[in-house]
Formats: sequence, structure tokens, C-alpha cells
Amino acid sequence: MFFALLINFLSSCTDQNSVTEHKKEFEGKIIYLTKLESKSTKFTTDEFQSFFGDTMTLYIKNGNYRMSYSGKDVKDIYYINKDNNQYTLRHGIDTLYVGDCSMEEKHLKSTKIKENAEFILQRQCDLLINETEDWKTFYWFDPSLYINPDNFTNHEFGHVNTYYSKARSPWLKYKYEGRSYNLSHQAIYISEEKINDDTFELPKLPRGILK
Repeated sequence: MFFALLINFLSSCTDQNSVTEHKKEFEGKIIYLTKLESKSTKFTTDEFQSFFGDTMTLYIKNGNYRMSYSGKDVKDIYYINKDNNQYTLRHGIDTLYVGDCSMEEKHLKSTKIKENAEFILQRQCDLLINETEDWKTFYWFDPSLYINPDNFTNHEFGHVNTYYSKARSPWLKYKYEGRSYNLSHQAIYISEEKINDDTFELPKLPRGILK
């Protein structure tokens, strides 16, 4: 969901029925512990960690999400469903960087689900693993928490749409294993609550394109 930012940052410094289910969709925030491990000569693990900080707060509502980081570089990443774009805001930079989520260059080799894989915050979680030739993503999720997969149908980047089409749930733990770094987020707090729409209001800044 977020490694688009990391890739560009490095270069610049069981199928279910497609019919929408009538369930109450999760709306709220989840706080995660964040850990990074560098495999690159460009940045050390400590530098990478400082860029993003040790916590991330996810706000999610109606197919929009915002990830707010505690680090000294990355501040917020927004996904706006109607635009199908990610927007990245960094500390001290008066530009909002835009990334197109309508495509993914890496072919999805496999998707696997393991049931009852781990307990997270006293919730029984299944595990979904997506694998391409360059990276693997792991998502642990509680199937009792519902996300409408139709809201992410066009989020091809990172094969996020594949995750939501199968899991139909917000992830409580995430791990990315790539060639240049590993990244993980693990939930330490979940709050199902009303999220104000202005949480997803984009900063009024000049826009640049993530290439």
C-alpha cells in the first residue's frame, strides 16, 4: 500500500463473490509500530527508520486512507479513492507528490492465504501473501472487520486491489520484503470511530509527480 513512496524516495535523495456485501464497513483509525531494515548502500537502517519514525497512524473511511508518520521526513501519505492517486507530504518540502495507482509493473506470481496464522491484539488473524519477481507483501487481517473491496478495485499499484478483493478487511500487520529494504507495521491500537472528511483534505500545495 505504501512502498510506492519508498521506491521513489530511494531514487530521488480464496476468491470471493464480487457482489458487494451489505455489511457495516470499518471506519476508524489504527496505530502501528513501524520498523525498517535497509538493504541498500544509500541509507543505513537507522537513517531509514528516522525518515519514517517508529509509529504510523492509519485513518480509513469509504475507500480513502491517510497514513501519518512520526518520522522527520515523511509526514503523510493520502489515498483518495475518486482520484485513484496517492499523495505524499514530506516535512519541510512545499510540494505534494502525486503517484498514480492505476498500474503495477511487477507481475503478481502468486497469492496465498493461511487461516488462523497469528493473534494480534487478541484477534485471530489470517495471513495473505502476495509475491512478484521483486518483492513479497504479507498482510495479517481479522476477517470480522469488513472493508468493501469495491472501493479499491482500481488500486492496482502494489496489487492492493488483490489484497482487498480477497481479505475484505483492514490489515493489522503488514510486512514488505524487497531488494532494497524490509518494512513492517504492526497494530498496537484499533479504534472504530467516526472519521471527519477533512482528515482526507489534501494540503493546498504545488504538486509534483512521483516518477
